[in-house]
Formats: sequence, structure tokens, C-alpha cells
Amino acid sequence: MALPPGIPYLFTRISKLLISPFLLTSLYALSSRLSPSSIPALSSIPTWLLILCMIVSLPVTFFVKLQVKQWRQWRECRRLGAIMVPEVPSKWPAGLDLLKRMLFSFKHGYPGLSPPLSPTSPTNARHLMTGDIYTDISSALGTAISVRIIYETRIITTEPVHIKAMLATSFPSFEKGEKFQHQAQSVLGTGVFNSDGEMWKFHRTMTRPFFSRDRISHFDIFERHAEEVVRLMKECRRVGGAVDMQVSEVFLCGRSLFLLS
Repeated sequence: MALPPGIPYLFTRISKLLISPFLLTSLYALSSRLSPSSIPALSSIPTWLLILCMIVSLPVTFFVKLQVKQWRQWRECRRLGAIMVPEVPSKWPAGLDLLKRMLFSFKHGYPGLSPPLSPTSPTNARHLMTGDIYTDISSALGTAISVRIIYETRIITTEPVHIKAMLATSFPSFEKGEKFQHQAQSVLGTGVFNSDGEMWKFHRTMTRPFFSRDRISHFDIFERHAEEVVRLMKECRRVGGAVDMQVSEVFLCGRSLFLLS
């Protein structure tokens, strides 16, 4: 039985944080076996103080690693003659206020909508419908922004030149990467949306005929079956059931769309 993806993820993260407490404990145990005169300061440390140092070393180690990572990014940026992407400011530690804002949007509106100050206010209700988080931020910081949430950085761009480079002119230079592929493995598998290199070329070749001009021009057919999919998903949600998204393979394999009915 395969382990859930969260367990290996937590083990990897925790093992990296436990390096400093492990080194402190090892050094203390080594000093206690040696002559007290060789390392007098360390051997005389009381146990409670050692435990306190081990606990404090966890956030200190994390903070130092974070600063070193940011410094390396800044140095690499300087080496390439590039400019750092503007970072979205946050008022709470680890960008938790931004996370709260996004979670509110996912729960109460379309993803990306800004939360109103008061849900009962007509003005703020209208803002919930028309305000877009990324649009508001882009108007102040530019079309490329850096969002840091829980100390992980994501770069978001709406610049047409960037999008053209990623999807067309410089496509081979941009990959999903192992981290994204691992996170999306349970949902996307190794399909065209979660693969790179030769595997992506294989899937792209297989699906290319389904995106020809003749096929994508039948919008009425897409609309009719898309509405049917949405209806079935709502029905599953109403009865508390799950939706198997592998039904997308039915479309790509060219089987009858009436299997949904």
C-alpha cells in the first residue's frame, strides 16, 4: 500500500529542520565522553538549557536557510543583469493574510476575487463581484509579481510577452519541474499537463488532432457537453459523492460523449 503524499513531504521537511538539534545533541554527547577539561563550557551546560537551545535552533535554522536562499537568488539575479520581481507585501508572518484572502475567494466567489470588508455592504458586495486580487496588485506592482506564502515563492505574470515566451517562442526553456509533477501526480498523472521533454511531445502528438481547426470550431457541441458535465458534478456534490476526473480520457480517446448520460 502506497503512503499518502503528505507523509513523505512532511518527513523531508522535518528531517531538514532536525539537522541543527541533531548536531547539538551529538556535540553534547561527544563532549560528555571526553575529559571535562577539553570542552569545559559545553560539558557544563545543564540539560534544560540544552533542550531550550535545541528548540530555539529550529526557527533559527529555518530563518537562516531562508535568508541564504534569498541572497543566492539576489546574487544570481545580479549576475544575469536581471531585475528582481516585485514582491507582494503582506502584513502577517509567512504571508498568512494573503492566504486568508485567497481562501475567502475560493469559498465565497470566483478564485482571485478580493474579499469585501463587510458582506452586507452593497458597495463591498459589488467589489466582491468585480474586484480581482491579481488585477489590483498588478496595477500597483506591474504585470509580473512575486507572491510569498508560507515561505514559498510563486511568480505570477499577466504580461503577454512572458506568456508568449512560455507557450511558444521559448517553450523548451520552461518546464513543470519535478516538484510540480510530484504535487500533481495524483490528479494529472503523467499526461500532457504534467510532463516535460519527450513524454510531453508524445502526449502532444497524440492529442494534436483533437485540437484542429475543424474540431475546436464546434463550440455548440463543447458547450452542450460542458453544461452536462457541470450538471453531473453538481448532482454528485449534492448527494455527497466524488467525481472521477478521468472522464477526460473518454474525450481524448474519441469515445462517445453520450457516456456521460
